[in-house]
Amino acid sequence: MPACRPEIKAEIIALGLHAHELILKSHGNYLELEELAETLDIFLNTCQVSLNSIRIILDDSPQSATITFQDLPIEQKQLIYSFSRTNSILLNLLSDALNKPCEELVCEIANLMSVHEKSVGAMVTLKVITFLRYLTK
Repeated sequence: MPACRPEIKAEIIALGLHAHELILKSHGNYLELEELAETLDIFLNTCQVSLNSIRIILDDSPQSATITFQDLPIEQKQLIYSFSRTNSILLNLLSDALNKPCEELVCEIANLMSVHEKSVGAMVTLKVITFLRYLTK
């Protein structure tokens, strides 16, 4: 099993600190805490699905074929679709709020992502734009 990368570990710590800060800010406000709990629960469920999808394979065991979207259980397909649809809705709302086309926002988001992943920035941009066009048809 690969070790936890330092940059990911740092982001996880930062996320924990941010969540803790939000909990403190929302102290005593039932609706804010309820919304925060629901949001964190969604992310926890997504993380659990991802964890459950990882198969630990011994070094000397034969490798199986690559799993495709078609091979996923219906629950995982629904989860991927719901996240994709939610992202599409949020992107359209952001587009309306900022009065910018979705494609431009996608490029800006992908450029921000490429700061961390320079080698795959262009590929990510292309995939995000292609996926966005597919969802907004």
